[in-house]
Amino acid sequence: MPGTATDRRPNACEHETASLPLCYPSLHRFVGYDSESPAHHDTAHHHCRISLAITSGNCSPLAVPDQLTRIVVDERRQRLITLFFAHPCLRRPRPTHLRFYPAIAFPQPTTPPGQTFNFHHNTPPTLPIPSTQHTHPATMGKQPNLYAFPDVGALATGLRAYVIAAQNAGLARHGAFKVAVSGGSLPKTLAQALLSPSSGPDDVVRFDKWEVFFADERAVPLDHQDSNYGLLKAELLDKIPADLGQPRVHPIDVAHLDDAQELADQYEQTLVTSFASRDSVRLPIFDLLLLGCGPDGHTCSLFPGHELLRETNAWVAPIEDSPKPPPRRITLTLPVVTHGVKVAFVATGAGKKDIMKQIFEQPATGLPCSLVNEGAGDRSSWFVDNPAVEGVSFPRSVL
Repeated sequence: MPGTATDRRPNACEHETASLPLCYPSLHRFVGYDSESPAHHDTAHHHCRISLAITSGNCSPLAVPDQLTRIVVDERRQRLITLFFAHPCLRRPRPTHLRFYPAIAFPQPTTPPGQTFNFHHNTPPTLPIPSTQHTHPATMGKQPNLYAFPDVGALATGLRAYVIAAQNAGLARHGAFKVAVSGGSLPKTLAQALLSPSSGPDDVVRFDKWEVFFADERAVPLDHQDSNYGLLKAELLDKIPADLGQPRVHPIDVAHLDDAQELADQYEQTLVTSFASRDSVRLPIFDLLLLGCGPDGHTCSLFPGHELLRETNAWVAPIEDSPKPPPRRITLTLPVVTHGVKVAFVATGAGKKDIMKQIFEQPATGLPCSLVNEGAGDRSSWFVDNPAVEGVSFPRSVL
């Protein structure tokens, strides 16, 4: 039978059938894989199909047609769908992901719980993506904050106060501080800001309450010179005094360095595990994202004009063709970045002033940093020294 595990014809694919428990209080994401590589997959003559088993687990039986409320197809890669299930125990529909080759059509599922229903391959429609897709309704029309300082030392002092305020707000909300950090020159500035002596009880960095993720990472070993984890470890983590405690840090899984998609999927699962208990799992909501700005206006591993700027479904996406080496990376997607409680950029030096003029004076150019400003509005804050914004016509804010 075409598409079964016993069919060994070159155009047949094998698939795993996976059990997805839909149990209160959280709905887990499941990522399913084709067993054959894309190189051996003939999209013109394939007959493969993917089966997903829906089980009730330890909770009440789930009527599949009633629970399956919405399906979203990633039209860019055509390898990811998001299934939204509603359940009386859940406050809102929760998403789960299934990866597949190369696209699918969705018949009305009528199979009872505990059995399987099939998704048959077809070509989904390509949907336009509006320019406001990453803009939170509460921030539309609001401007980012631009904090300019005479030098990097003064910047570090201001950044410390900002981070501690975000930390304390996160602790008040849910007893932890979930932060995403980028690489480049940022870890060095963070160390200067966060490792300085406390000036009083309101000026304390609670590293033991931090949960640190990486806004982007290179597909290299953790001790490689290009590793963002390695850079943060050397500049900050290894220098934290013992009495301040250690944060919980989430590096990439180095077992998947040769497969950027798998690396991204595994890191997304890390986010799912950490954020599943939050009120909304449509997107992970970081308490703070600490980001840099490249001379071309890129941030994380989101580069100008790259197709990843159109990603709307995945939380973490792979990139195989980064214009800046190394080429293979993973990155948080734009919707995740723009939905953080706070987003802070750090940019220093006269070498940044040209790109800063574009970001703040010509936001319609669509540079990644400009898109974050547009999406996050006044939740986006920039910490810069005066040389970086020399000649930039944009109102300065005051902490």
